[in-house]
Amino acid sequence: MAPTSCEGACRQALHQTLRACGRDNGRCHSRCHDRCEQVCGHRPRCMGRCEAACGASCRRRHEHCRQEARQDLRECLADCADPGTPDGGTNIPDAGPDTGNGGQDGGTGCSDPNGCNDQDPCTNDSCNAAGQCVHEPFCNDQNACTTDECTPTLGSVPDCAYPPRSCDDQNQCTVDSCNQMTGDCQHDNTCGCQYNTECEDGDVCTVDTCETIFGGVGQCRHEPYCNDQNPCTVDECSPTPAGPQCASRPTECGDQDPCTNDSCDPMRGGCVHDPKCDDQDPCTTDTCGTNGDCSHDSVGPPCP
Repeated sequence: MAPTSCEGACRQALHQTLRACGRDNGRCHSRCHDRCEQVCGHRPRCMGRCEAACGASCRRRHEHCRQEARQDLRECLADCADPGTPDGGTNIPDAGPDTGNGGQDGGTGCSDPNGCNDQDPCTNDSCNAAGQCVHEPFCNDQNACTTDECTPTLGSVPDCAYPPRSCDDQNQCTVDSCNQMTGDCQHDNTCGCQYNTECEDGDVCTVDTCETIFGGVGQCRHEPYCNDQNPCTVDECSPTPAGPQCASRPTECGDQDPCTNDSCDPMRGGCVHDPKCDDQDPCTTDTCGTNGDCSHDSVGPPCP
């Protein structure tokens, strides 16, 4: 319906501008997703951090666009009141603190809500306890995962819309969601890892790989970089500017027991602690004293 007055034309212009702000906001989030996908590839945690930062920039840009639209409305309404003067003598408030009369307190603030009318149907105007005007958005679902859109109508109540923010990362191995408190996208991996780069732990002394296990699910493995495959040595890795440096030392197998012979046997998997007093004779009972002395007592018949 075409506007029938100067004020109607102002509000229709606001309606069109706010819709343009909303479309620009949608394109901004879409560009964020594409740019983050180029940077992060298939790394869900990287995508989450990137989209959170980029999305915050889009929200600031969207709010700035809406504020400019409301300022344009105030100026347009002022021109309607009297094209020859900025406010036409009607005390139309600007974007700053309210001053003057119209329910305001001597130019230092406000004393009742009537003095805080910013002529924007998409704000709820009030006067707080400190005597300052507050202009809260009329459309606010308290959900950081939606874009709050307000469209002025020819009536007294504007229309609200809350299109959801898209967190789709186009990765079938993630469950995508949006944190309603922060507005950050979350991408929970349901397939495990897919690439070795997803398993990097930042430790140069590990070899990080993604291995497919039962059911096609990927699982990260972090194997020691230094491993001589000898159970009788302790492998040590030292990070250096030139890369990790490996060294090994013998495994210490002493168990501080005087009644065992301690050694390391690679064929037996490492440290072994054989009884010191075993004489391999089935006809004797072998005992070891507290100081490691052995005794071998005959068991008697049927042994000779």
